[in-house]
Amino acid sequence: MGKNLIKRPNIATRAIREGFIIGNHSYDHSNFNKLNQAHARGQIEKTDKIINDLYARSGIRRPAKYFRFPYGSKGRTPRAKQYNQVILHDLEYFAPFHVPSLDWRWDVDVGDWHVSKKNRARKLRMAKKRLKALGPNSILDLHDQAPNLEMFVFQDLCQEVVHLGYTFHDNTRFHEQADKYF
Repeated sequence: MGKNLIKRPNIATRAIREGFIIGNHSYDHSNFNKLNQAHARGQIEKTDKIINDLYARSGIRRPAKYFRFPYGSKGRTPRAKQYNQVILHDLEYFAPFHVPSLDWRWDVDVGDWHVSKKNRARKLRMAKKRLKALGPNSILDLHDQAPNLEMFVFQDLCQEVVHLGYTFHDNTRFHEQADKYF
């Protein structure tokens, strides 16, 4: 999210220098099903500029432009969804796996948000059940929020993915794809 990148530019530039790709997830995590066209465009463009500035500050060429809609909400109506895809096209975003839309969608969402001491065990059980839906080349939606890290939810879920026989990929594949595209 753009607002988080503004708050922590040093963390973002460090990630860029370490080979991570910074993707756009809107400025403030607005639900695109509730936005008009101007606000939707503003959410994407404002964060796009912040990301471009961070890459420039890092002295590294931005390798790819990836976007994920908050909540997976691409727009309330077919027309809004189409317009939002036009925005992404105009700003030269592309999908990582050559799917019809220009945004990055997940296949498995484990629901690991709003974790607390009271609900940790329940959330972890639910998330592990959802991991059973993983398949080859699945995109897993995990959240590395502070509570998830502090209570080892994120780490436990990553270990469960490996236990199920899957591996995590580094950004090499995405850098290679971006090199072919640009």
